[in-house]
Amino acid sequence: MTEQTKKEKLEDMLGYLDPPYETKQQVQVGHMLDKYRIPFFYKQATIVYDQGENRIEYPAFSLPTYNGTIVDYIADAQSKEYHAAEKLYRYNQIHAVLLTQNDLENRDWQENLYEKLEQIYHQPFRFGLTYDQ
Repeated sequence: MTEQTKKEKLEDMLGYLDPPYETKQQVQVGHMLDKYRIPFFYKQATIVYDQGENRIEYPAFSLPTYNGTIVDYIADAQSKEYHAAEKLYRYNQIHAVLLTQNDLENRDWQENLYEKLEQIYHQPFRFGLTYDQ
């Protein structure tokens, strides 16, 4: 058996290493986190309290080594979905970085996201959202 054949078989056994991302924006963020060697869980169940009930949310990225920070993509910062997520995470005292299409179109979006995550990492008892205004 040749070395190339062994390698192909190993790759076949391991399968594709990326999670089953739902959007191209999630692919971008996942690859950025990999690039910066930030471990994450994709679509990890997160229990939140909302309108008098506990329920489960599935944010795109949960960062256990960054104080459980959540990174999620919501296309428009003016949308109801964005404002609901903002309120939900703040109420549940979950660190969150909500990215929008404008964020990802910025040439330095990866560095900006990393800086936001570092700020959260170095302020573990400050809860709330981190976003640009």
